[in-house]
Amino acid sequence: MSAFRLLLKLKMKILLVLLFEKKRSARMRTFSILLMLFFLVYASYLFFNGFIFKFVVGLEDIGFLLIERLISTGYLVFFFMLIVSSFVTALAMLFRSDETEYLFSTPTGCRTLFTGKFIDIIVYSSWAILFMGLPILYSYAKVREFGTLKYMLTGILILLPYVLIASSIGVMLAILGMYFSKKLHLRTMVLGSILLFCVLLLMVIKFAKPTELIIPFTEDFRALNLFVNNLRMNSHPLTPNFWLIQGLRALVFDNWIDFWLYSAALLSSALFSCSLLYYLVDRIYFNTWLYSIEQTRKLRTDGSRRPAGIVACEAGETQFRTLLNKDVVMFLRDPAQWSQLFLLLSLLVFYFMSLALIPEEIEIEQWRTIISLMNFGFCGFLMATLSVRFAYPAISLEGTSYWVLESSPLSMKTLFRQKFWTFFTVFTILTEIIALISGIILDLESLYLVITIAGIFLMSAALSSIAVGFGAAWPDFAERNPGRIASSPGGILTVIVSLFYIGAMIALVALPLYRYTTFLIFGGAFPVNAVIISSILALVLNSFAVILPLRYGASKLAVREA
Repeated sequence: MSAFRLLLKLKMKILLVLLFEKKRSARMRTFSILLMLFFLVYASYLFFNGFIFKFVVGLEDIGFLLIERLISTGYLVFFFMLIVSSFVTALAMLFRSDETEYLFSTPTGCRTLFTGKFIDIIVYSSWAILFMGLPILYSYAKVREFGTLKYMLTGILILLPYVLIASSIGVMLAILGMYFSKKLHLRTMVLGSILLFCVLLLMVIKFAKPTELIIPFTEDFRALNLFVNNLRMNSHPLTPNFWLIQGLRALVFDNWIDFWLYSAALLSSALFSCSLLYYLVDRIYFNTWLYSIEQTRKLRTDGSRRPAGIVACEAGETQFRTLLNKDVVMFLRDPAQWSQLFLLLSLLVFYFMSLALIPEEIEIEQWRTIISLMNFGFCGFLMATLSVRFAYPAISLEGTSYWVLESSPLSMKTLFRQKFWTFFTVFTILTEIIALISGIILDLESLYLVITIAGIFLMSAALSSIAVGFGAAWPDFAERNPGRIASSPGGILTVIVSLFYIGAMIALVALPLYRYTTFLIFGGAFPVNAVIISSILALVLNSFAVILPLRYGASKLAVREA
């Protein structure tokens, strides 16, 4: 049996063990996670198909053009998110994984080993993005009444090469980044990474052409014709999202010549990017991996390079501050961590620019309420992303040195409190700034802004508690890759619980905003009762969301300490 087949067989066995564990509680947890994931995907499909697409289709002449433009822009953003996600995942799996080090000590060839890791990178970097993108694509297919054959062609000949192109680019950037790190200073590498993210962001803005999505408030038919013509040109003709949407459009009209043309463009680009990736792997990957291992061991053993206050408390320094200093230094040392933060910040810039493109002439109160609720939901989803990606792996990233903390005079409750308060403070400051800036851009009324800021404060506490509590309940001290920790069953459960909580908060915020909108349109009494009832229910919900996960996680840590 070849080494590659052996690796695939091993991965399949691991997957089967995760799905069909011996313990009944573990099987129930896995089944519950899969069931809730299916429910979330189906709910996303109902939202896009029943609420957005069916409404947009009703817009005469421009409905389908607008849908295709939105899908093209959305999948362009997904494409760049996949590049950065693959970049971050590749850094951890190819250069900082104990499994990779073990496999290199076996007779497994470099190319075979890389192929196995490349499959892992594609799965771990794309599953969350595909969960967001698939309901959109399926909703479009339902609106366009695709048959079974067209579904299969869309998945195999359009979506699969699309993901391969982005993943190959991300892995190539990771290998080249580690290769040039041998010759460049760390500060230069950080500045280069920031510059790369800025370039990617500018490319998204340039190719997405968001200014052409502004619906003109005019009676000039020439301006309206220009707007419709701009919708027909989805993006630059040499970008993968253009080939994707043109392939879908060809399927709609049974234009098989164009479909095979754009499918061939995607497939050939995927093959070319994979060929270029394997060329780099054959030339520089093994030597680059050796260098990264040497640097990692040097940092572990060179005590002179360890900042003061990381292992032992200095005079007058508290345990809390010492742990905080350690977390900050470890965060700055890990490119997989701060590069992921750059991705989120770049998406925030793109989001603010999108908000600035919303016409100021909107005077219909219902639409202003919907926009404010969508902004509130975005802030919640951003916090959920941050909490699962950074807060949930926090306990697990203590790694094999966790036994040092257990044997030290440090109380595990102190460690637990430090993790919670650190992430709660950071998330609150970041998301409140985002809420304030977006509120100013959208010119929200005072009540909208106050409810948004108060709700985000409560969500920061609850989501931090859920992530830290669940991370302490199901830690994985053997894994050094935060992306894989966040993709574990416990991480997926954290995502699901966080999304259900955000949905409940949006519903509680929607009640007073709906009554306030009715008050502005029809007059009458100010909806004081709706505000009071929603506030009480929100406080009760957040009390449970903060206290229960923290207590559960603390009890699990106490059992481990005992």
